Amino acid sequence: MRYTVLIVDDSVAIREQLRSLLEECGYQVIGEAQNGLEAIDKYVRTRPHLVTLDIVMPELNGIDAAQEIFKYDPDAKVIVITSSLSQKIRLKAEELGVRSFVVKPITLDKLKMALELLKSPTKEVKYG
Repeated sequence: MRYTVLIVDDSVAIREQLRSLLEECGYQVIGEAQNGLEAIDKYVRTRPHLVTLDIVMPELNGIDAAQEIFKYDPDAKVIVITSSLSQKIRLKAEELGVRSFVVKPITLDKLKMALELLKSPTKEVKYG
């Protein structure tokens, strides 16, 4: 079984990079969104195994989108991908249920580490 992924980022270049890296890791990208409102809609419609979620986006930021996704599906798997991870944002994301973070620039190694963590049954939080 191939795991499915929804990629959420307002940058087309980042979405393309993530698609390439995720497909290299054996994941199937089933959707993309460029803001938090699209992310929620596409999550509900596609029910992916995993969401990569940028924090700073127009219309609805990643934290607010994650909150809505976790309301809909408390077991959602979310990797926050961001250029800067403040303690305030990190703590809020962890409170919501985010267990994995990747700080840009995105590399294959950072992404693999984040993906492996989500397969773990523990609630450990990891930063790549």
